[in-house]
Amino acid sequence: KQNVPVVISEYQEETAPVFTARAKEIKAPIIFANHIETSLTTDLQGAYQEKNIKGVIAVTELLIHQGWDITPENIAQGLLHVVHNTNLKGRWQTLGSCPTIVCDTGHNVGGLTYVMEQLKKQTYTHLHIVVGFVKEKDVNSVLELFPKEATYYFCSPAIARGLNVDTLKEIATTKGLQGERYSSVAEALNAAKAQALPTDFIFVGGSTFVVAEVV
Repeated sequence: KQNVPVVISEYQEETAPVFTARAKEIKAPIIFANHIETSLTTDLQGAYQEKNIKGVIAVTELLIHQGWDITPENIAQGLLHVVHNTNLKGRWQTLGSCPTIVCDTGHNVGGLTYVMEQLKKQTYTHLHIVVGFVKEKDVNSVLELFPKEATYYFCSPAIARGLNVDTLKEIATTKGLQGERYSSVAEALNAAKAQALPTDFIFVGGSTFVVAEVV
């Protein structure tokens, strides 16, 4: 917006010039937060929160400069109590244990790249993935990110925009992802629970709307 500061949490060499040029055009001060060094943590899970924290710090520094009364303690405590203060759900949220069940609302290539990196850091006997999408997503590109060794439970969120589960399974099969189709998100998750060992890991995602049905 004209003359309104903009904060970019993650610097990407390919896109930074676009942001910089647009900011200059509308006289909007621009800050890339990737250079910020901090030891602050948050109760939100997922490695990608490291970048989000830097964005939060950059924004609060701007607000302080504009006269807001925000202390370092406010920032630290705010980050540690995001879930309690906002009731935010679905960001690498643990839904159960034995087997571990986690959901995440990442739904595009950028977001799901971080989710898949987080999955690789988990310890389990076998991975089960309950997944569904909406129609307008580039499912072909997104499914390239998913691990082939997992067992899949294909479903569709209960909205008009939900991608047909048969279409999803057909595309996934071309990507080497093996599994069965289910008539609902709940049925898919129940099937995963029934098949999983206590030492397995169940991930639920692909769409915010899929996650909304399980949290």
